[in-house]
Amino acid sequence: MKNDILNHSDAYIKWVSQLEELAPENWNQPIKDGKWSVNEIVAHLLKWDGYLIEQIPAITDQKQITFPDHDSFNEKASEYAKSRTTQKELIDEAVESRKKLMKLVNNLSEETLKQHITVNSITHCPHTGEPYSILYLLQEFGEHDKHHEKQIEQFLENKRTASSTN
Repeated sequence: MKNDILNHSDAYIKWVSQLEELAPENWNQPIKDGKWSVNEIVAHLLKWDGYLIEQIPAITDQKQITFPDHDSFNEKASEYAKSRTTQKELIDEAVESRKKLMKLVNNLSEETLKQHITVNSITHCPHTGEPYSILYLLQEFGEHDKHHEKQIEQFLENKRTASSTN
């Protein structure tokens, strides 16, 4: 289980690193009308990694986590993306943040990762009925990564298709 999280993160780091090759106009363009740019999505993932890095020590001690309001948290991530000076800088920060998160995870025992915790005072995921644990949260965050990776890959594929028909 822990290895799955670490392997996913290795793949994520490789994937996000490849985004350095994106042309600036693709980096800053919304992936669809009303959606974020690649830049903002990378910052969004980076900021959630940062949140977990801050919270994991408390989770292991207190067996609970309280998530902030998602909309305002995500808006701050979007603003952060727009404040970064270079594409490389944001990608490097995303890679370093994920490495730091994985170092924290790697130092936790399987037992600690599987211990039941509360999330916003709830003990089980309302969608799956599974008891919350750090491992469960990390798996959910991995699915979140994949969701955004898929969005970006679809955006890039649409760009390639459009340019090849012109």
